[in-house]
Amino acid sequence: MKEYKISFKNKLLVFLLIFILLSVLTGIIIRFFYLQNISKNKLLLETNEMNRIEVQQKIIQTEYDQVISDLFFLADFSTLQNIFEIETKNQFNSWKKIF
Repeated sequence: MKEYKISFKNKLLVFLLIFILLSVLTGIIIRFFYLQNISKNKLLLETNEMNRIEVQQKIIQTEYDQVISDLFFLADFSTLQNIFEIETKNQFNSWKKIF
């Protein structure tokens, strides 16, 4: 039987080829998981920001509604005050006629 001797150079080339292929494959797998993690984090951030914006909009809307109701109250109050002033003048005039 013949024994085949593989030279050191051939062993080194085979090792480097396998090492480079496994390194590239490992890099591709790591990159895939890294990109998945980034997209998941981005989605979480977007969801959190949308929820935060909704909460702020609700707070602003309730404050706005309170301001509007206060303005309506003040508008009605001045109208009522004008009515009372007119009635007071009318009563004063009627009292003048009486006395």
